[in-house]
Amino acid sequence: MNRNLLFATIATLFLLTGCGKAVPANIVKQNGQSPSMVAPTTTIASAISPTKTNATSALTQDSTATSKPSINAETKKTDSNFTIEKSNVTKNDDKLNYTINYPQISGLSDTDKQKMINSTLKNEALKVLNYYESPYGSVELNLDYEIVLKNPSLLSVQYRGLGSVSNAAHPNSLFFTTNLNIKTGEKLRLKDIVNLDEGFAYKFLHGEFKALFSEHNEALGNLTNGDILKDFTEADSLDNLGTENQSDVFSYFTSDSLGISISVGHAMGDHAEFEIKYEDIKDNILTEAEVWPVTASNNVKEETAANSFFFNRNISQIRYKAKFLFDDMVERDVVLKIKAINTLKDGILYELKLNPIEGVPDERLNLGYFYVQQDRIYKMDPTKDNLAKLKESEELPNGSAIVCQDKEKKDGLSENELGWHHYIDVKGDRREYHSYNNEVSTGFYESFTWEKGKGLIDYSSGYGAERDAIELLVND
Repeated sequence: MNRNLLFATIATLFLLTGCGKAVPANIVKQNGQSPSMVAPTTTIASAISPTKTNATSALTQDSTATSKPSINAETKKTDSNFTIEKSNVTKNDDKLNYTINYPQISGLSDTDKQKMINSTLKNEALKVLNYYESPYGSVELNLDYEIVLKNPSLLSVQYRGLGSVSNAAHPNSLFFTTNLNIKTGEKLRLKDIVNLDEGFAYKFLHGEFKALFSEHNEALGNLTNGDILKDFTEADSLDNLGTENQSDVFSYFTSDSLGISISVGHAMGDHAEFEIKYEDIKDNILTEAEVWPVTASNNVKEETAANSFFFNRNISQIRYKAKFLFDDMVERDVVLKIKAINTLKDGILYELKLNPIEGVPDERLNLGYFYVQQDRIYKMDPTKDNLAKLKESEELPNGSAIVCQDKEKKDGLSENELGWHHYIDVKGDRREYHSYNNEVSTGFYESFTWEKGKGLIDYSSGYGAERDAIELLVND
């Protein structure tokens, strides 16, 4: 994605010589510049069957592990209820130290198609290793994935991670995607599902696509409709990985939007994502692409949440202004992912998690599981045991707390009494939940503010003396 650094030769492909420019590397080739090794242009190739790659050579003499299904693990074996398991490949030696997580599916009625899809998912993830075939220094690479859309027709996967070479100027943020047609087993590219015309390019360049981070709006300033159409046509291809002609554009799907990622300078984060609602590109949808009836037509209709204080069901992510106080103070825009995990008898179980932030532990980015019922919202820790208990028996795990309800909830302890304090204030259309532990000076505290018709508008948590603190305020 980041095209600001020069390759010395093909053999020195991964020698980084300087910091990224503040202006975007653009998604077009300029002045004969070569793209850097940093941004993985990896996932959505056009081949229907899994492609072989150098990533399966000596680089991948590694260990592979598979974990238990972590989301929507249904037992019924139908194509509409396929499950996802996390697998990984690891290696640790003097030159290469990496962990690559990737999804594998089970439960399809067509086992041959399932094998083909799983082979594709693994091969595509491992192609990130092609960036590090001949590094001038030791390599550290960590890559994880997120399923941003899963339905009977389409699986859309985002990969994010961090890659570094020991003598490089800086680590690089990695982002790429894989989209698969579950009905056919084929990989999907942007041009397979969208009519790429002047109107579509105009929408991308003139604000109809929304940047997930406001600072990325300026990344489009030097691009033209012609640039966009050329690079979008080549999007999601691995054919020229590691060359001057590699693609640095990736597409993905959410429950209500099409997303497109482009390359930007390292100072801007190496990659930038833009999204547009399906209903705003109706004229560009290729209706013969059989993934659209599920991803677009069924999701553009207006839906409301079962609980008016929670997010509408058609919202899969939302942006906040954030402040993080860990080793250093960081202030920036962030994206909160709203993932429906399971439908239960009395409501829907969600996970709320922030996208990765450098310097912030992963466990602090996860706000928890939220069991959203019609008249209240329960919050619980995001553990496998809690998830299993809810799915198997629908019993609330120990430690669950009501963080939103229509009526006020008094604190069970007096103000100065030592222990865990929990209470809910009612302020018009807002419900404020507060909890804190004053048994020790470094006790944990957490607050949620929910607004009717909007969802979570304010959040804070941390430890005494503002240690390891997080503050979120929704972007208007």
